[in-house]
Amino acid sequence: ESVWRLDSVRANAAAAAQREASVSGWLCDTRLRPAGVVSYRHETSVGLATKILHIFDIEVPVDWSPFNGDGEVEEFVRMPIRKALRM
Repeated sequence: ESVWRLDSVRANAAAAAQREASVSGWLCDTRLRPAGVVSYRHETSVGLATKILHIFDIEVPVDWSPFNGDGEVEEFVRMPIRKALRM
């Protein structure tokens, strides 16, 4: 059995979306979907560290815009997917 429980990872993703971008609980409950996992290793002063990033997609209404909920995000930028993929 995996040590990662999707319900707890999803709950953390929803909480972060609500805190960081003021995404409503309703949007998180109805539109937040797991999209994959990225893992990587990097060297630290005490050896290798492994990081696992759980990726989620959320479809939002066309007229919806995020806003900084906790002061940790400098800005949000809306752009076409093609432009984001070129970055």
